[in-house]
Amino acid sequence: MTDSTRTASPVDTRNADDRLRSLLEAWGVQPAADAEGLVPAVADALGRGGRDRAWQALAFITARIPLAGDVVAFRRNAVLDGWEETLRDALVSAEALEFPERRVRALADAVVVDVHDTCRTTKITGIQRVVRETVRRWHRDHPLEFVAWDEDGTALRPLSDWENNSLLGLPGAVDGDDAELDEVVVPVGGTFVVTELVAETWRSARLESIVQHSGLEVDVIGYDAVPMTSSETSSEGIAGQYPLYLQAISRVDRIGAISGAAAAEFAGWAHMLGSTGITGPDVRHVPLAAEVAPPTAAERDEARRALGVVPERPTVLVVGSHEPRKNHLAVLQAAKDAWARGLDFTLVFIGGASWSSERFHDEIEALHAAKRPVVLISKATDALLGAAYDVADFTLFPSLHEGFGLPVAESLALGTPVITSQYGSMKEIIDAGGGGILVDPRSDASVTDALVQLLTDAPLLRRLAEEARSREVRTWDAWAAELWDYFRSPLA
Repeated sequence: MTDSTRTASPVDTRNADDRLRSLLEAWGVQPAADAEGLVPAVADALGRGGRDRAWQALAFITARIPLAGDVVAFRRNAVLDGWEETLRDALVSAEALEFPERRVRALADAVVVDVHDTCRTTKITGIQRVVRETVRRWHRDHPLEFVAWDEDGTALRPLSDWENNSLLGLPGAVDGDDAELDEVVVPVGGTFVVTELVAETWRSARLESIVQHSGLEVDVIGYDAVPMTSSETSSEGIAGQYPLYLQAISRVDRIGAISGAAAAEFAGWAHMLGSTGITGPDVRHVPLAAEVAPPTAAERDEARRALGVVPERPTVLVVGSHEPRKNHLAVLQAAKDAWARGLDFTLVFIGGASWSSERFHDEIEALHAAKRPVVLISKATDALLGAAYDVADFTLFPSLHEGFGLPVAESLALGTPVITSQYGSMKEIIDAGGGGILVDPRSDASVTDALVQLLTDAPLLRRLAEEARSREVRTWDAWAAELWDYFRSPLA
């Protein structure tokens, strides 16, 4: 997204004056009653304040989050022309005049939490689930402000009522159209928390400006570095965009990584930044939760119906989107091999289509035509997913790379054994308490052998289930509290 270059004519300065008054109030400066005194007052405050005030002034004047290059140019102009003339030029720039109707409100010394993607979707993929579970607890326990981005991707705004309901699980509408935006917000002091993977170029550019020029503390939940370390498993879009995200967060204060493997990836990258003169963020492993609400009898019955559970026929569950990294073609190969050996079981996939999933769906169609018991559920509620883990005999998750592997942890939390990959975060989870078999996800034979073993070795399956049931389950309350404390802790 790019800033418009159109101008408004004639110039309406009434809202511009209100913006300057709000800016002075955010700085604790009593605005002059006379509009003519506003620009000199702001210029004086800029001259006496820190470097972050240039970013704040430009944000208020333009009613958007300025790009890093614009902030640098703003400061450079002030060195040559002085703050007052630079301010007057900025007030009649195309950017300042594009949205004359917008009000700008300061979020002073607040914890501002960006939930742009999650508040606008009902998806229950890993990141969205982590964000919802986390921010619902933060909202319950601490004062904070939720924000999303406007349609142009240039300004931060408050959430609409339906977005707030969707995010927090509140009664009322959870989807709808937003009213025309007439207020944007600018954080002034305090902390900015990035809860999601920033996968848009425009958003990375604005985030980079916040990190480098706003003076805010910026903290990030670190999910994984898959597009950097396993780019062959990522779509071209995210693999191309991810370096921009890393550039944007290279100067953040803290990264709370969801697994030891993810922490190692981010710490290695942060260490490499030293060669460019950047210290890099503080990185800490904050173990992710694996709590799943036990399903009710009615939810289990519904899950059995949805999954096509048949007595005396084992049910094997696979959770995750159908993208190459999840390795679902290897799952299908293992299943076909097991069926060819005469084993009888139902294979269930819960997850939506993703990039490069055409071959997977072609394979599913062929299996359906061959009357193989394969069930594909593209959308599931939290309740259905939890009950699916519970009624399955075991789950299969031979992913090539995961920041955490939430389906592994959630399956074990409900006492259901898992077949998963023998390295990274997935191995971490099994090593912490058992309940699973580790395989080489790049070996069809390894995946097939484990599948056949759990389908034919009842004592082993029972032992793994006992191990799973005896594991200590980390709660979302514990995760959210530890992450909050880390983000609010002083840096060394």
